[in-house]
Amino acid sequence: MRVMVKFTFPSQETNPLVEDGSIRQTMQTMIGNLQPEAAYFCHVDGKRGGYLVADLEEGSDLVPR
Repeated sequence: MRVMVKFTFPSQETNPLVEDGSIRQTMQTMIGNLQPEAAYFCHVDGKRGGYLVADLEEGSDLVPR
């Protein structure tokens, strides 16, 4: 089943993570878990965010185990 995952990070809370570079590990973990076919990073509803397109066998694969 192909899904599009929309995600956002609140700007105020994420600014320190962007400045010190730790947001990179969060994104690598998220992308590593989902193995998306495509990833788009942009502003979503005025916040940092984006969209991931992934092909999952089960809908429950979105939830980490």
